[in-house]
Amino acid sequence: MIQSDAAFCIGKTHKVCQDYALADNNRAAFRSVWLSDGCSSSPNTDIGARLLAHGIQQRLSGFGPVAAADTAELQQTLLDTLIRKNLRFAARSAKQMGIPGAFLDATLLGLVEAGDRQSVYAVLYGDGAVVFGRTDGTREVYRSQYPAGYPYYPAYAGDPDRFACWNQVAGNPHTITRTTLLPDGSVGDNCTFVPEAPYHLLRQPIETLCFAVVLSDGIESFQNRIGPETCSTVKAVDYLSVIQELTAFKNFRGEFVHRRMHKFKKDCTQRGWHHNDDISVAALYFEKE
Repeated sequence: MIQSDAAFCIGKTHKVCQDYALADNNRAAFRSVWLSDGCSSSPNTDIGARLLAHGIQQRLSGFGPVAAADTAELQQTLLDTLIRKNLRFAARSAKQMGIPGAFLDATLLGLVEAGDRQSVYAVLYGDGAVVFGRTDGTREVYRSQYPAGYPYYPAYAGDPDRFACWNQVAGNPHTITRTTLLPDGSVGDNCTFVPEAPYHLLRQPIETLCFAVVLSDGIESFQNRIGPETCSTVKAVDYLSVIQELTAFKNFRGEFVHRRMHKFKKDCTQRGWHHNDDISVAALYFEKE
């Protein structure tokens, strides 16, 4: 049995929360969770983020051929087709609401149960992180980054001109850093790889997992204020420390992500931590028989 939940909250420097996270329900044929992080400098991306997340969940049946593809090339082609269908849905919906501009400038990260029900896919369109919590207590973190600060948005899949402009940004290859967090809280092995495509799919067998989580890049915006306000200093908080706290689930009943985020925010106040960017978190829990 699989449990799902998702939560999001606004950052200190934002007037509108441009993150959105969505969990399915227990009646879904294939379980999934999604999050989307709208670009701060583009208009109406809070709406775009919601349309992208709801649209891809409604089209989840189209993920079956992607998961069943026998080559990476075919898999990427089918995923692109699915994303373009979602973009057309979002564009039609926005047109009906009279929303102009680059409202679809948003990332899209998700977790999808594969058709064989034996594995789970992490979908990474943009920056953020995925965490695989293993049954032995270790957590495997995959951090998706674009070094020049220009993430790949699904919107580029439907706009060759904008994709060409994005592709010309120097020093901006999609990089994924894999880090192991050990049960005692220490950091284990670490390595970085560069996928061929500007987005990526990760597949993991469910039998080795307790849970899987996707998080927006807001985890990298945490700061720790030290000392009294009149003469305090501010220090960045390592994103791995944030991930350790946000994935320290006590149990997986009901709205387990909401509870964890609520407790985390209270702990942040006590520690003097704050986050400038919005945060979104979505998770699947794989209950063992």
